[in-house]
Amino acid sequence: MAEPMLSDNSGERRPTISDVSRCYRLLLGREVENVAVAGQQIVASKTVGDLFERIWHSQESARYRIGESFRSVPALLSESEAKDAARPEQLDQLWARTIDTWARRGFGSYYQWLGRNEVRFDGRNPKWNIEHALDSGEAEASELLEYCRRHGRTIEATDKVAVFGAEAFRLGAVLAPRVGQYLHLEVVPRDLEFGSQALAFRGHTNALGMMVADLRGGNEQFDLFYTVSALQYAPPPMIADLLRISLESLRPGGFLVCQLPCQLHGYSFDLDTHLSEGGRDPMGEIHALAQREVFAILEAGDAVALGVVPDGRVGPLGISFTFIARKRD
Repeated sequence: MAEPMLSDNSGERRPTISDVSRCYRLLLGREVENVAVAGQQIVASKTVGDLFERIWHSQESARYRIGESFRSVPALLSESEAKDAARPEQLDQLWARTIDTWARRGFGSYYQWLGRNEVRFDGRNPKWNIEHALDSGEAEASELLEYCRRHGRTIEATDKVAVFGAEAFRLGAVLAPRVGQYLHLEVVPRDLEFGSQALAFRGHTNALGMMVADLRGGNEQFDLFYTVSALQYAPPPMIADLLRISLESLRPGGFLVCQLPCQLHGYSFDLDTHLSEGGRDPMGEIHALAQREVFAILEAGDAVALGVVPDGRVGPLGISFTFIARKRD
C-alpha cells in the first residue's frame, strides 16, 4: 500500500524515497535518477511539504508545467467558435449598453478578481490613488516598450500613442515624456477627469484624454495603439469593432499591441440573448474572440501580425494572448 504524502493528524513528516519518486513523477513527469539523488532531496527537505515546494519551484518543474499546459492549447483553441457578425443597429446597441455599464460600474467583477493583487485604498484621498496608479503603470509601460524593441519599433518623439483601458492614464508618466502626444482612452468618466489632472500636474502638457466611445467618430490618427486587460470586457462583436477602428486609426507603419482571450473555459456567446433584457450579467462579464477572427481583422485592416504571445492575463479562466501587429506602409 502506498505511503501517504502526509501523516494523519501529527503534522508533516520526514520524506521518504517513495515521496521523492512521487514528487518527481507529479512535478517533473519522470522518475528520479537514482537512490543517491533521492537521498540528496531527502537531506535537503525537513518535511514532505518542503520536498514538494523544493521540486515545485525548480526550473525543471516550471518548464515541465509549461510544456504540459501547451499540450492542451490546440484542442482548446479549436473549440472557440467564430461569432455571428452583428448588424449595424445591433452593434450600436452593444456599444450603447456596454459603455453605459462601464460608466456606472467599470469593468465589473471579473476585472476586480483578476486584479486581486492590485493595491487600492478607497479610504485614501483621490490624489494618493491617482499617484499610485501612475506608479503602477511604470511596469506595464516598460513591457510595452520591450515589445516594441523586440519587434523593431522605436518610439519616436513625434509619435502619437493611444492607450485604452481602465485608468489608461496610468502609463502616461512613462510614455508622455517620450512621445509627441499621449492619448488615454478611458472607460469611466471619473478616470478621464482624474487622469487628465494628474498628468497635467506632472507637467505632461502633451497628454490628451477622451472616452473610448469617441473613437467611433474616426477622427483620431495615431502611431501606436496599446490595450491590455480591457477588450475582454466587451462582447465579441464590439471587440472586433474596436480592433477594426484601431487599425483604421493607425497611420501606415503604425504598431498595434493588444491583449485579449481567445478561449474561455465553458464560454459561449449568443448575440440575440445578450441583447435581450435578461441576457447580461449586471456584475460584469468577460468575453473572448477566436484567434482566427483576430487574424482576419488584422488582414482586413492591412496589418501584419509580428508576434502572438501567450500572457496568462485571464489566469485559470482561459487562454489569453498579446498580439503585436504592424500596419503596412
